[in-house]
Parts: sequence; structure tokens; C-alpha cells
Amino acid sequence: MRILVINGNSNASISLGIKKAAQEAAFPGTDIQMITPHMGPDTVEGYLDADLAGVAMCEEIVRYREKADAFVIACFSDPGLNASREITQKPVI
Repeated sequence: MRILVINGNSNASISLGIKKAAQEAAFPGTDIQMITPHMGPDTVEGYLDADLAGVAMCEEIVRYREKADAFVIACFSDPGLNASREITQKPVI
């Protein structure tokens, strides 16, 4: 199974910690791929940041929807969760 974990912001250093935690939590044999959006806020600190991050989430899901079995939005406020679920039949959590 391939799970794409998408950082809720465009900060690559935060992605490193997220990827480590995801790999530690995954079942053996699960392929964890970490995605850091190319656009969006450096951190998500308010409503505008969350909305911009949601757009970035959707773009990454569209880009990788054929290469993943599921998606994880790795951000406290779950930016773009509902919109992401509208653009793929695969699980988005």
C-alpha cells in the first residue's frame, strides 16, 4: 500500500519530522511518500493560511491521485479535507 502524506504547509523542514513520524507509525511494507506543497503558507496560523493550504492540498492530490492508495493531510486544521474528498475516490484522512 502506498500512502501519500501531504504537509499542510510549504515548509520542507516540517515535512522531515512528519515523514519520520509517519514511517514509525506505518505497518511494515507500507510505502510512505511525503509531499511538501510547492505553494502555500510556510506555516498555517489562521483562516487565510488554512484556505491557501487547502488549495495546495487539492493540487497535490490531483497530481498524485493515480500513484497513491490513500492520502493523509498532515496538518492540525485539516485544510482542504472536504474538498480533497470530492476530487478522489480514495481515502483522505
